Amino acid sequence: MDNLYEKLGSFYLGREYDVASSTAKKDLVLYDSKDINTHAVIIGMTGSGKTGLGVGLLEEALIDNIPVIAIDPKGDLTNLSLTFPELRAEDFRPWINEQDALTKGLTPDDYAAKQAQGWSKGLADWDQSPERIGRLRNAAECVIYTPGSNAGLPISILRNFSPPPQTILEEMDVSRARKRVESISVQLDELDTRMQEDIEKIEFSYDAETEPLHEIRIKPKSTDITLDIFGLAWIPFRQDAQGHLARDWPLPTPNSSPATDS
Repeated sequence: MDNLYEKLGSFYLGREYDVASSTAKKDLVLYDSKDINTHAVIIGMTGSGKTGLGVGLLEEALIDNIPVIAIDPKGDLTNLSLTFPELRAEDFRPWINEQDALTKGLTPDDYAAKQAQGWSKGLADWDQSPERIGRLRNAAECVIYTPGSNAGLPISILRNFSPPPQTILEEMDVSRARKRVESISVQLDELDTRMQEDIEKIEFSYDAETEPLHEIRIKPKSTDITLDIFGLAWIPFRQDAQGHLARDWPLPTPNSSPATDS
């Protein structure tokens, strides 16, 4: 089967698929590289396989020694550099998500072995042998450039391909952090607006006068009362001739104090 699509310029994209029976047919799907000498676009809904098709096209181009420059803002195509011809568990081990292993109740090593086994079977089912993976790995050097960042090989595409000075990289990091803060502030403002709208809806639909009240009587117990400080104040009053209560102590004058008048 290799002789059918290993011809120069013939890209192997897989085999035809029977949707009704959910099975793959034996008929190959081949693509002539001359059909993409201008522009091409892949359109599909989420999860339909756009990235997978794009990666397949790039891999076939690399196998045919066609140079590839992939501009990837999202970061999906960097996995092209992860090619393991022998498909060993230790090849997968540095790249697995250990949290996924913990979720599945497996050790990282066991999870890596399971990933290697799954990839080996999946690639074999689509006629991708370890030898062909080795051809892909040896066909081209995979280099990841990251303009404005030191996550990969930092470059500046504005003037030349030399890495920018460290001060510029730090300024870029600060600028990204500032933009991130501004974005979060906008999101917080939007959340605050939505919360105020929800509060207004609740206040509009809530009527305190019609809200039913339930009386709950709680009988106090001596054990529920705590007395920290007790004070007693005695103020003398007398009853005058008209039967009114009158103060029975002298008031201080402006030039005297209660102490001197007593």
